[in-house]
Amino acid sequence: MTKGALVPCLTEYILEALIFSIYLIIDFFLKLYWKNEKIMI
Repeated sequence: MTKGALVPCLTEYILEALIFSIYLIIDFFLKLYWKNEKIMI
């Protein structure tokens, strides 16, 4: 594998990891928010 091909692959991998972690964080906060809302009601 050449260095030229490695960089775009890494960038894509990092981007996917970022999107995935952001999704997980949003999901976590939504569940937390839901629980609090249900307790309030």
